[in-house]
Amino acid sequence: MQCNECVNLKARIEELSRQIEWLARQQFGRKSEKTVTKVFPDETGVQADASSALQTEGGVKTPRKGHGTTRLPDLVPRLDVFVPVEPSKQTCPCCARTMKLVGYSEKRETSVVPQHVRERVFHCEIYRCEFHPDQVVKAKAPDRAIDGVACDHGTLAHISHQKLVVSVPIERQAEQFSNAGTPIAASTLNMWFLKYCMFLVSVAEAERAYIEKGSLAYSDDTSFRVQDKNKDGVKIHVGNEYLITNGVDAAYMIYCHGRTDASAKEIIGNFKGVLVADGLKSYKKIDGVQVAACWAHVRRYFVEAWRSPDSKTGDARAQKPVELINAIFEIDRRCRQNKTGLEELQRIRDAEAKPILDEIKGWMSANMPVIPPKSALGKAIAYLDSRWEDACRFLTDARIPLDNNLSERALRKTVLGRKNFLFAGSTEAAQAIAKAYGVMASCSLCKVDPYQYMVWALDTFANTPIESYDDITPRKYAAFTKGDAGGSAGN
Repeated sequence: MQCNECVNLKARIEELSRQIEWLARQQFGRKSEKTVTKVFPDETGVQADASSALQTEGGVKTPRKGHGTTRLPDLVPRLDVFVPVEPSKQTCPCCARTMKLVGYSEKRETSVVPQHVRERVFHCEIYRCEFHPDQVVKAKAPDRAIDGVACDHGTLAHISHQKLVVSVPIERQAEQFSNAGTPIAASTLNMWFLKYCMFLVSVAEAERAYIEKGSLAYSDDTSFRVQDKNKDGVKIHVGNEYLITNGVDAAYMIYCHGRTDASAKEIIGNFKGVLVADGLKSYKKIDGVQVAACWAHVRRYFVEAWRSPDSKTGDARAQKPVELINAIFEIDRRCRQNKTGLEELQRIRDAEAKPILDEIKGWMSANMPVIPPKSALGKAIAYLDSRWEDACRFLTDARIPLDNNLSERALRKTVLGRKNFLFAGSTEAAQAIAKAYGVMASCSLCKVDPYQYMVWALDTFANTPIESYDDITPRKYAAFTKGDAGGSAGN
């Protein structure tokens, strides 16, 4: 019989070993949670390939296509260079007659033009009457959307695109300008960038109002470092950037000092409806909001418990729930592939997914008393058990997806950015950057080029009367490029 101290030490060692394995995977290994299962032939869809879930973590490898340089699109400018044959070689060596040109062979190469900076000087004409000197007429220079910025709209869009989309820090951009022979101080570039972010804040608020009109939304959050300046000096605070999106054509982000109930309420705003989230309990306290839990997060905990079945920290008992959850995802994947309507999807979920949920619940009830609550599998069971009602909400509405991956994808630009930037300079800067990131997420949802959108938004605001900032959102730009002035319908 082992003493309690030995049992506790053993549990502690297993927990630390699991953490070390997790950190090693984050640093060196694959992070994909994809698993492969067979198509389930029976009525409930529970019959799965027991050995497939973990050994095919990276998914099935698709056959590799042809190699070689990809041919550039026809829209790329081309410079035709004709290479002549030397005159001395144009004579036939056999008969000494002059040979005729019969065609050309082609050899293609990509030619990149380095960053080119130019200065535009507007010489505005001034007219004055000879007989009435007080009568003066001056030509007006082109309007700018943002005052106090000594660059054109294309430059503003370029700097912001590099920072928000490509994740190039301002200091590195300043170095690129300097290498191009046009040194611009990093502080100047940063001022231009922040002013454009403040311009996008109003666009972001229009996106938020649009999302609040819907009845289905997705939300997620991620950490973000911010510099705090106070009487005690300068410190780095780790806050959170929250995102909410309708999953169709609009996204909105804000920065909050922490992960609190007030933060959750601030991102939700006036939205009323179903919110697909990772299970943050603060959302459940908001009136008018029904939370639908994310099954991808649920599966993630069970996969972590069963990640290494051959090691001491792996738990083979987690195999069963992983297979059952995969079966639920397979049902929805099959319906998407067949373009099943909402009514039919509701019927299929009731007939096939509900029995699987009952089996998962039964498995949890049977194993919860015998699995240590502090183990990886015990934590996975506790996570699902505390969110069971929210996890089953997809059975009540066919519009509700099984996972919240869409909002996680919308946060990728922010995650990439924080790996390249040390921190935001202030809370105000973090808030402005967060809302600008939200507009970039809207561009991704609308499938429009962020740079082209940013130039269009500035030009439209400067030269065209608009009723509200809703007229220059990414979905309106998407409608503009398609020739549809009415815009998209949303959700």
